[in-house]
Amino acid sequence: MLKNILKRAFPNLYHSLSMRFGHPARHIRVAKAILEKYGQKVNEGPFTGMVYCSTAAGSAYTPKILGTYELEIRSWIEEVIEDDYSTIIDLGCAEGYYAVGLAMRCPNATVYAFDGDPEARAACQELAMLNGVGDRVKIGGYCEPEILKGLPLDKAMLICDVEGYEVKLLDPASIPVLATIEIIVELHEQLAPGSTALILDRFAPTHEVTLQDALARDPKMHPRVQFLSPAEQDLALTESRAPGQQFARFKLRRPTASIHQ
Repeated sequence: MLKNILKRAFPNLYHSLSMRFGHPARHIRVAKAILEKYGQKVNEGPFTGMVYCSTAAGSAYTPKILGTYELEIRSWIEEVIEDDYSTIIDLGCAEGYYAVGLAMRCPNATVYAFDGDPEARAACQELAMLNGVGDRVKIGGYCEPEILKGLPLDKAMLICDVEGYEVKLLDPASIPVLATIEIIVELHEQLAPGSTALILDRFAPTHEVTLQDALARDPKMHPRVQFLSPAEQDLALTESRAPGQQFARFKLRRPTASIHQ
């Protein structure tokens, strides 16, 4: 009975959680409690104040409202914002957490956001309109190498989360401009064995690489979830990542000044 009530009351959220967790009723109850307490806005982090849509596409919802989503790479995102790129490419944008958030924080940027899921693209468009950046977030479907080549990549920032397809896209041998820009990517070694080493090797001549493991969340470190039960605190913060999940940041190597005697 409760499951059916939640399904009717939160159809979009129910669907997105069903796709990710299989049994979403408990997650819906936690999400409802979070939304009632804090509202449908991002509560902390680089995108604080972003009005959020009613669903998440293939990823966790409540960590985005709480502002703890991908906390491991928050400092990288803040540095992207400080660098004030004019072009940002988001491959695998889902409902637009980064695409819209970065459009908000980087008012000079045009963001090109791609996702193969039409529901994700619709949610991204909704999120962009809710936050007044619909004119600067350009949304497309699957991004194949030929499409990526055609984008204004010179001096762009690239963010990539494409469930293993990064091994196809992140190849400077076929897309040479990739050797000249900076990249943040969620790696998927568990889906494409050997891909991490292959991608790192491709960029070794041109980039310094920082790897960051995905980390479990400690509810004690997050006061906003303390009103929930211990089990609910874990549900509110979980991103359900595969063991060994990693993120990588590729920063361009700076030329070493020569010393003349």
